[in-house]
Amino acid sequence: MSLSAKYYNKPDGQDASGKMLATNKYALLSGLGWSTIEVLMVSKPQGYLPTLGRYIYFTVPFMGMASAFTMVTYTATNMRGKDDKYVHPTKKKLFS
Repeated sequence: MSLSAKYYNKPDGQDASGKMLATNKYALLSGLGWSTIEVLMVSKPQGYLPTLGRYIYFTVPFMGMASAFTMVTYTATNMRGKDDKYVHPTKKKLFS
């Protein structure tokens, strides 16, 4: 596992830590970007702690969603023993 891990380097159901790193990297960047826009244009908190709180408020759920997606894919693929068209409806049903 390295910091340059990509989601599709290995098939679904293998290399959970590499896939977690890959998805959470994008979630972290998206969360920080979203938080920055929100802090500068919407909430405009005064002080360090309220600003940090707003960053945490948005970034942590982004990373939680990415982690849940990755681990459900990993678990469903390993439970079925294969990666096919039925894994993705399972994820959709769990997250809806």
